[in-house]
Amino acid sequence: MDVVELPRRLTEEERDELFAGEDDPFEMAALTMPPDRRKDRYIVVRDHGRLIAAVGLLVADVEVGSAAFPVVGFGGVIVSHTHRGRGVFRRAMEPALATAERLGPDFAVLFCLRKNAPLYARLGFATIDAPVTAAGVAMPIDSMWRPLEPHAQWPAGPVTVPGPMF
Repeated sequence: MDVVELPRRLTEEERDELFAGEDDPFEMAALTMPPDRRKDRYIVVRDHGRLIAAVGLLVADVEVGSAAFPVVGFGGVIVSHTHRGRGVFRRAMEPALATAERLGPDFAVLFCLRKNAPLYARLGFATIDAPVTAAGVAMPIDSMWRPLEPHAQWPAGPVTVPGPMF
């Protein structure tokens, strides 16, 4: 397996390859979600040239209480259903976290289904207990943060993502 950073968005063909025929690969079709922001770069995993996992990254501003600051937003995290349960998630996330640490912000933030929160918790993410909104829509899924700098602590208060979610 090869892990590569793409300094660009995924093409439609690459997304189709990742989804491998799944109609709702993120399992969010039944939820009312805010619009999704396009990612600036992706960490991808290929197996024999075939795209099997991807983690999207971008730097975006958030507001917590009266403070505004940038975070590295993780989004579009997916392992093709044909490769789940084989350690590919960690293989994609660890280099994505290393890339996030180089981008500058003190925090990484992501949104996930509750059933996936334990996977992210094993990588140091913690649940944000305050209400979170993105583009004016209350997030119907878990919101999680992780320090990217030693001793960084997530501030208390409601979280607002001024634009689309990650």
